Amino acid sequence: MVENTVQHQGFEEESLFATAAGRNRYRFRLRWPLLAAVSLWLAACAPLAPEPPVEPQPEAPEAVEAPLPPALLALVDRAAEFSAAGDHDDAAAALERALRLSPEEPGLWHRLAAVRLAQGDWGAAEAMAQRSLDRDERGVWRRANWRLIAEARRQAGDRAGAREAEARLRAG
Repeated sequence: MVENTVQHQGFEEESLFATAAGRNRYRFRLRWPLLAAVSLWLAACAPLAPEPPVEPQPEAPEAVEAPLPPALLALVDRAAEFSAAGDHDDAAAALERALRLSPEEPGLWHRLAAVRLAQGDWGAAEAMAQRSLDRDERGVWRRANWRLIAEARRQAGDRAGAREAEARLRAG
C-alpha cells in the first residue's frame, strides 16, 4: 500500500503519487463542466443564420378587376413564376412585354413596381406604382400602390415620404 500523507515538521504533505492522482481527479471533474460551459457560450455567440428576404408580391386589388386577355394572362403568369424563382430580371422582361401590349393596364404597372422593389430599384418601383395610380380610374389598385410607394420610400431612406404615403393609404 502506498502511504498518502507524510508527517514532516508538523505539516501533512501528500506524497507525489497522491498529489498527481488528486490533480488528475480534479482535472477530470472540471474538464466536462468547463467543456460544456465553453460549448454553450460559443453556441450563444455564434451568429444566427440570416432569414431569407421576404419577396414583395403584388397585392390583389381591393375590388374585382376586369379579366386580362389570354396573352397578357400568360405573360403575367410567367412573370409570377420567374419572380417566385428569384429571377426578377426575367419577370420584369415578361411584364414589360405585357405592358407593350396593354400600356393602360394598372395591374401590370403595379406588378412591375413590385418586381422593381424586389430588385432594390426603389425609384423605379415608386415611379411604376405612380403610373399604376394614374391609370387606375376605378381605384382598384389604389391601396396596394400606396403601400408599395410607402415601402419603396422607406427602403430609399425617405422616412417623411413614407409617412406621407402611409397617410394617403389610410385616407383611402
